[in-house]
Amino acid sequence: SHWMFSAVSVLLILVNSLYIWIDADFNKGVTYLNTEWPFVIADNIFTIYFTAEVLFRALAYKRLGLAFLDPWLVFDSSLA
Repeated sequence: SHWMFSAVSVLLILVNSLYIWIDADFNKGVTYLNTEWPFVIADNIFTIYFTAEVLFRALAYKRLGLAFLDPWLVFDSSLA
């Protein structure tokens, strides 16, 4: 895998961890309908990135079936 892709992924995992803390302490909304827009946008950015990361990693295999033999990819897929 490319070192830049891995570095960005680790950075976003750390930023997401910080964001979860901020969201838990400051987001007063119970549903998306009454949540302030910055929280909704941040949630969607993280969801899109981490879903795309799993798809890119799966599509990097020559045969898609081989992707399911990668334990980390299977674990990450279960979270996405």
